[in-house]
Amino acid sequence: MKKVTFPKIDLNCILQKADNITKDKCLNGIISRQGNGKFRFEETISKGRAPRNPKLFDGKYVSMVRKQNGSYQFYMKTLADNFNRDNLAYAIYAEVSTAVQIID
Repeated sequence: MKKVTFPKIDLNCILQKADNITKDKCLNGIISRQGNGKFRFEETISKGRAPRNPKLFDGKYVSMVRKQNGSYQFYMKTLADNFNRDNLAYAIYAEVSTAVQIID
């Protein structure tokens, strides 16, 4: 995973339900680059159940999601029978350290 910042961009948002994007609100959609520093975000139409929390990091031991209220949550994955006990704590620490690099 790589964090990229695009300075001085022009972002056009096509929203289905929301009138505005508020702080800590997550929207599901598609972002595309239009050229010359212009980007376009199109919110997807939600049908049926409420959208799941978007997964921002998916490692071997840990995953991180952003909840609908804007907070981040880590989940531990089920360990296989043959996991390396000597390296487990460091491997989890390394994945969590990588995942938090996305958070501003």
